[in-house]
Amino acid sequence: MILAEHRIEELYRMADRVMMLDGGKLEQIGTPREVARRLWKENEKQKRRYVPSVAGLFFSVEEHQPQNTEIPLSVREGRRWLDTYVLTPNWQKKKKNAENRGEGEKKEDSPNRAFLKSNEDRKRENPVLSAQNLFFRYDKHGREVLRDLSLDVMAGEWLTIGSNGSGKSTLLKMLAGLLKPQHGKTLLKGKRLTGPDPQNIGYLPQNPKLYFLQDTVRKEMEGLVARFRLSGGENKINKWLSAFQLNGLENRHPYDLSGGELQKAAFACMSLTEPEILLVDEPTKGLDPDAKVQLAEVLTALHESGRTIVMVTHDVEYAAKYAGCCAMMFQGKVGSLAAPKRFFFF
Repeated sequence: MILAEHRIEELYRMADRVMMLDGGKLEQIGTPREVARRLWKENEKQKRRYVPSVAGLFFSVEEHQPQNTEIPLSVREGRRWLDTYVLTPNWQKKKKNAENRGEGEKKEDSPNRAFLKSNEDRKRENPVLSAQNLFFRYDKHGREVLRDLSLDVMAGEWLTIGSNGSGKSTLLKMLAGLLKPQHGKTLLKGKRLTGPDPQNIGYLPQNPKLYFLQDTVRKEMEGLVARFRLSGGENKINKWLSAFQLNGLENRHPYDLSGGELQKAAFACMSLTEPEILLVDEPTKGLDPDAKVQLAEVLTALHESGRTIVMVTHDVEYAAKYAGCCAMMFQGKVGSLAAPKRFFFF
C-alpha cells in the first residue's frame, strides 16, 4: 500500500491498495482500479484530477466498450486497450452528428493557441532570447552536455523543453546567464548575454527552496526590493503577494510552506522586477494534482500578461495542455520543435 505519492500514475501502477486522505479524514481505500472508478463516478473535477489520465480516457468512453474490459492504469496498459478499442455504431453516429453541428474537436485546444506559431512564422521573427551553437561540458574530459545546440525563443511564447537525458537544466542556466558556454553564445534581444540579468530574465531553479535566503517570505521580498533599488517597493510586494494569493503567509518561513505555496512564493519574488522572460526548471516536480492546477493558473496569468515562458519539464501531459510550443533535446541538441498537437502527433 502506498499512502502518499505525488506522481499519480506511479501510485496506481505500483500499489496493491491505495488510500486517499482529505482534510485528515479517510476518503477512499481499495485497489487502484476500485479507487479510480469511485473517484471518477463522484463526478467532481477536483477529485478526477487524482485519476490517471489513461483511466480517465477509458471512463469517458466506457459505455461503448465490451463489458468487463479491464481499466487501463499505465501507458502500456492504455496502448493494449487502444489496440482493441471499439466504437459502437451508435457512438460513431453520435460523433458524426456532433461534428456536423460544429461540436467536434477544434484544430488547436491549447489554452495558449493565440500564441501558437508555425516554424515558418517563427523564422520570420527576431527572437527575444537565442542560443547559438552552444557547447558545454562540466568536466574537461567528460562528455559534452550541450553539443552545437541552437534554439530561438520568440516573444510571447510558452515554450517547453523535454529530454530523454541530461542537458535541459544546463541549457536553462545558460539562457539565464548563470553558466557561460565554452563555445557559442547566448543573445538577449540580439545582444550577447554575459551574466545574469534578473530585471529582464527571471530564473526559477528546480528546487524553489534554493531561491530563499531569508527566514520569511516578506523579508526575502524586501531584500530583493533593496538589492534592485525598486521604486514603490512596498506596493510591489503587496501587489504580488495578492496576485499569488499569499496574503497571510508572508510572515511564514519559506520552508514551512507547502510545495504549491513555495512555488507561488518564488514566483512572487521573481515577479518583483517584472522580468519579460521567465525560465522555470521542472516546476511541477513533487506537486500534487491540485497544486499543479494552481501553478498552471499562475503561469497562464503571467503568460497572458505578456511574459515569455521557457519551461523545462518531464511532465508531457502538462506540456501538451498548457504550452504553445514544445521542443525535445536529444544528445545535447534540440532535435524537434512544434506546436503541441504536431509535436505529440495528436
